[in-house]
Amino acid sequence: MTSLSKIVRQPNYNLYTEEEIHAELCYAECLLERALLTFIQDENLISFVKGGLKIRSCNLSYKECLQILSHKDWKSSKERVHFESGVSLGVGSFNLMISRLPSKVLRLLEFVGFSGNKEYGLSELEKGALIYPSLRSPLCSMVLLSYHTIATYVLGTADGDIELSERILETCLKDYPKGVIFLFFSGRIAEIKGDMAEAVQKFEESIESQQEWKQFHHLCYWELMWCHSYSCDWLLAIKFAEKLKHESRWSKATYAYQQAAFLLMLDNSSPEHLQRINTILL
Repeated sequence: MTSLSKIVRQPNYNLYTEEEIHAELCYAECLLERALLTFIQDENLISFVKGGLKIRSCNLSYKECLQILSHKDWKSSKERVHFESGVSLGVGSFNLMISRLPSKVLRLLEFVGFSGNKEYGLSELEKGALIYPSLRSPLCSMVLLSYHTIATYVLGTADGDIELSERILETCLKDYPKGVIFLFFSGRIAEIKGDMAEAVQKFEESIESQQEWKQFHHLCYWELMWCHSYSCDWLLAIKFAEKLKHESRWSKATYAYQQAAFLLMLDNSSPEHLQRINTILL
């Protein structure tokens, strides 16, 4: 009887136009972004509850997209490829994001009725990255590269798959050799592998590839600052710390502290040098 009721209520997805099915996917993507913003804007319980409900709506919307993908009679392979890559991007990002949330948030989401699976999320993103050519394939690649080269090290899990990242990045750079984001990730991989000269070169290429997105330059300056500090090139590390302090609004206190710390590493104990450090810290 339950199966019969499902059949009766099952929409006929073949009646949906191409614009309608892609509108459903875009709606799910908007819900995913809104849920993420709800969590990061505040950390009180009300925000967690609101975020949990919004994530539930997002989850239901992506389930609907999966139903469309499975049951629609696709007349155009191009139409299906773009839609499937979008579903992989959303489902993969959704599961990966949920699985990485703090335990108290996860308990709330389990109470709402669902949880995230990291391995499933990563596999969906990898599948989406391989659906080529498609609109959201590069976006799947960006999410994977962000997770494996940045998020795992920020979160302290250190389980990033660098070999997979290199394979994905090789494909992306063939299509976008001057892509600012992919050049940045190339620098990150080189930095993780300890090849500071290669990392510096890639970050500088990323900076030179565009001049409109100044905020992205600051990300490159941050990485360049650390690359030079790892190489004990304190003068260049100081240069980029000072550059960030003057140009970036993120945390001038952090940049000032880094500048002072690098100045202390110099073999200079003159009163003028110490006075400069005190001035920066005060």
